[in-house]
Amino acid sequence: MGADNLGRDTFSRVLYGTRTSLVVAGLSIGVAGVIGVVLGLVSGYFGRWVDEVIMRLMDVFYAIPELLLALALVATFGTGINSLIVAIAVGRVPGFARITRGAVLAVRSNEYVTAARTVGLRDRQIIRRYILPNVLAADHRYRQ
Repeated sequence: MGADNLGRDTFSRVLYGTRTSLVVAGLSIGVAGVIGVVLGLVSGYFGRWVDEVIMRLMDVFYAIPELLLALALVATFGTGINSLIVAIAVGRVPGFARITRGAVLAVRSNEYVTAARTVGLRDRQIIRRYILPNVLAADHRYRQ
């Protein structure tokens, strides 16, 4: 890539700038993934009015263009890396929530979940012990 007019190595400057971009991307997708998976688990497992409220909220976020939502959030929270991470994460949450909800709806009807309810496990235990591992495994199978 050569050097600029002051003799500085262009490749090393690009690599240094890439480091910040990768941190922002990784953190924003990580935050969006955690929030989206939790919302999808709750929505898919409990159903009824909980599902309706969460999915309508996700529809509201889908209705707003992602770039416009990010610009509004950055304008609200100010400039900086933290507000950028939040802005990107908020735009990505609905996708994670919808995918997780669909997988939970498929896993929730299995016999082992019914057996866990019959034994008397709490909803939190069923979600953590049976639903989440199978949802993550189902998501991995769909990506291949």
